Amino acid sequence: MSANDELQAHTCEKMLEFYGKPQDYVKKSHNEQTLTEQWKKGELKKGKRYWCKLQDGKSEICYLWLQTNHFTSLTGYLSRCLPDEDIVEVLAPLSSFEEWQELKLHDEKATIKLGEKIIENDKLKELLKRCRDFINYEVPDHCIDDVLIDKIDEALK
Repeated sequence: MSANDELQAHTCEKMLEFYGKPQDYVKKSHNEQTLTEQWKKGELKKGKRYWCKLQDGKSEICYLWLQTNHFTSLTGYLSRCLPDEDIVEVLAPLSSFEEWQELKLHDEKATIKLGEKIIENDKLKELLKRCRDFINYEVPDHCIDDVLIDKIDEALK
């Protein structure tokens, strides 16, 4: 995979996370409750939006009402109240716009740093190629260390 492909894959992956891809469910340690357990006990923060996995296998953005412990699906232009049995799992809270902007800025900085490192790495590889060529064509054979050439070739892979 080329450096440009790596950068593009990293950027696409991060964009999917920021633009609403539900977070992968991460199991909590045995002392911590999952979001689903907190919701069933009425301990989940109300008046917030969450990614919920429904019985049909789809993940949707749902709103947890302030007054009750019931979710409403917020899909498209319509909203619909969901019976508790329709919710299989509460996956993750939906970030606020401010949190999203902060994460996006952090990701942009990380992407820039990654790009700088890739460029720096490419420059170092080019320098190694020039050194190898110099050693192969300008240095007498009795002065060449084969181990050094092998390490350069290995680094250039």
